[in-house]
Amino acid sequence: FVIKEPHVFDTKGECECGEIKKTETPQEPDRPKFEDIDEDAWYREDVENAVEDGLFNGTGDNTFSPNKPITRGMFVTVLARMESNQIEEFENVFDDVKKDAYYTRSINWAVANGIVTGFGDGKFGPDKEITREAMALILYNYVNKFHKEVAKDTSKTIPFTDQYEVADWAQDAVLMLKEMEIIKGKSDGNYKPKGIVTRAEGAVILYRLSKKIKSTSKYYKPEDFGQNKPVMNSSSYSDADWSNMEKELRKYLD
Repeated sequence: FVIKEPHVFDTKGECECGEIKKTETPQEPDRPKFEDIDEDAWYREDVENAVEDGLFNGTGDNTFSPNKPITRGMFVTVLARMESNQIEEFENVFDDVKKDAYYTRSINWAVANGIVTGFGDGKFGPDKEITREAMALILYNYVNKFHKEVAKDTSKTIPFTDQYEVADWAQDAVLMLKEMEIIKGKSDGNYKPKGIVTRAEGAVILYRLSKKIKSTSKYYKPEDFGQNKPVMNSSSYSDADWSNMEKELRKYLD
């Protein structure tokens, strides 16, 4: 079954004298507004959604710095934040990941779950800018570890025009994310795998993936029905859980 959010209707009523009260329409909550993002920017809505969902923060008072490169440490931190608000502590295996840095727990979590491996010399490069192909591999590993239900077959995927420039280790990742419509490439049909990911691009891509994962019924717990509160965790549900979900769902269908 497909889970849909309950509809929200305008409230209307009559006073005792028969006059119709003014219709009250629920106000939209204030959305994040950034002075350095144009109203017609292609990424504006997704960036605002990513911030509203708590995936990203601004870089200052009313600024997001959309064109600033996103670092490897920052990207993995947002990914871990997307998966859970409570990341366990794991062993630090990198020489260049400081014990008390904001990204340490997230990087260690990603290593422990096979999402990242670093550069093979005891270095992760947390402050280095992340390339588009490295980003693709990290997301590919993340999906296959925690969210296989949203993965796509790539046997018929049309490659990007510059697919031949993608490193061998990122080929499958780029194709799958393209098939999932998480990445769409440039307007000329290229992916630019060696290019650097900006904060705007990172926010759009991570929000797209977050939205796709949350759209699956698996990530709604029974107590969250009607609360517009998606729960993103990788645990599987028992038959009893699914039965409770169906009972809650029918309250809105019957």
